Amino acid sequence: MAYTMITARRLCSAAELELVAASFASDKTAWTSARLQNKIQRTRKLRDKYRELVRRTRAAGRVASGGRYGAQPKTQMLAVQRVKLFDETLARYTAKLARLNAAERAAQEREAGKRKLQRLFARAAASPGAAPRPRAGKTK
Repeated sequence: MAYTMITARRLCSAAELELVAASFASDKTAWTSARLQNKIQRTRKLRDKYRELVRRTRAAGRVASGGRYGAQPKTQMLAVQRVKLFDETLARYTAKLARLNAAERAAQEREAGKRKLQRLFARAAASPGAAPRPRAGKTK
């Protein structure tokens, strides 16, 4: 189930909602790698917090009821929903970071190609009449 902002508003505190809302922002937002990593770290911390809460309440329910699964109080169900919400939020942030890293890598490769061409043309200009030499291993 994909969570919406309406559902998130019902499940989260104000600070948590701000973190979830930022994950819905478009890629046109000026994200930096460090900023995304910070958001990922905060989201993971919240997800782990609610996972631990689910684990503790489940264990307490087993003890109280004596059953294998124990009673599932409303607080546990809400915590499970929060875990799923923060899992989705984390997935959105990691996807944004992957796209950002891919774009940065592509830009670096373009720059490296431009520098290579500049060196090649500079070498050709330095020795008039000589054609640029092919790289070793690239001849047919």
